[in-house]
Amino acid sequence: MGPQPRVDLVVRHRALYTDWHVEAQLAVASLRLIAGRHPDDRRLTELVGQLTVQCDEFASRWARHPVRTCTSGVKRLRHPLVGTMDLSFENLVIPGSSGRRLIAYTAEPGSPSAAQQTQRRLGRRGHAMVRREGGAPPK
Repeated sequence: MGPQPRVDLVVRHRALYTDWHVEAQLAVASLRLIAGRHPDDRRLTELVGQLTVQCDEFASRWARHPVRTCTSGVKRLRHPLVGTMDLSFENLVIPGSSGRRLIAYTAEPGSPSAAQQTQRRLGRRGHAMVRREGGAPPK
């Protein structure tokens, strides 16, 4: 079998979403949709098998047979540095047969989430400058 699903990643994602149970159900429903579109994908089949055996919560959700795609909506995220943010998203299909998608997240202009998003971006730029120059961020 392939690499084991990383439990620490699941724990971090659980902390990221304020509505974890809703997000988990959407993720399982999306995975089932993808699995239906690619029934001969051995790696995907192995992943679903591993998750089903190793995670009772996943197995229970998978057994309900949810199938759905989520193309737009609002995600409520708990960012470790700036707090809770409500972000609208659009899931855009990239033309071609790759099946790839681009997901764009935005905050409502003037909202607390927009201010937090700006604060996060500024913080990231400061970290990039430290890495690039090896010094402290500008004051």
